[in-house]
Amino acid sequence: ALPIWRGDRVGLLLPNCPQFFVAELGAWKVGAIVAPLNVIYTEHELEGPLRENGIETIVTLSRFYDRVNSVRARTPLKRVIVTNIKEHFPPVLKLLFTLVREKKDGDRVTVGAGDFDYRTLLRTHRGQAPTRAALTPDNPAVLLMSGGTTGTPKGVIQTYRMAVANYVNIRQAIDLRSGQPGKLRP
Repeated sequence: ALPIWRGDRVGLLLPNCPQFFVAELGAWKVGAIVAPLNVIYTEHELEGPLRENGIETIVTLSRFYDRVNSVRARTPLKRVIVTNIKEHFPPVLKLLFTLVREKKDGDRVTVGAGDFDYRTLLRTHRGQAPTRAALTPDNPAVLLMSGGTTGTPKGVIQTYRMAVANYVNIRQAIDLRSGQPGKLRP
């Protein structure tokens, strides 16, 4: 297993995809703090949050791998985990993506020495349970980037208690708008 422990900060340079949730839940299981990063950050915009928030591990899509590598030397990054967007596609879509779009869209990369391939990590550690961290509702869970009044991203800690409260509030808002749990009116 990778040396990621309670309190470590794990950056997620991922869009809404299954890999985001796999990485997020895996980080939380060991007590790490998840730091979602905006996929449209430029190199300069990415460097600041990585450096100023002590992010040592990042999970990134292969199409952003060059961007991560370009700022790496100026940040505390020690571990880079690279995933291809197609990892959880159905077989036919995965094949079509590989043949038609992967190279064109910049998703076909060679993972450098010392970096980790997401698919290989999952295969290697299949069936192994990480040591769960003992956590309380007041432990930090998420490090959100907030532009504040300056527009420069700054890390804001959210606890597990706050994350659950946000979920409950969103769920209640959906229920109020629709009159039925989980369904929105047009």
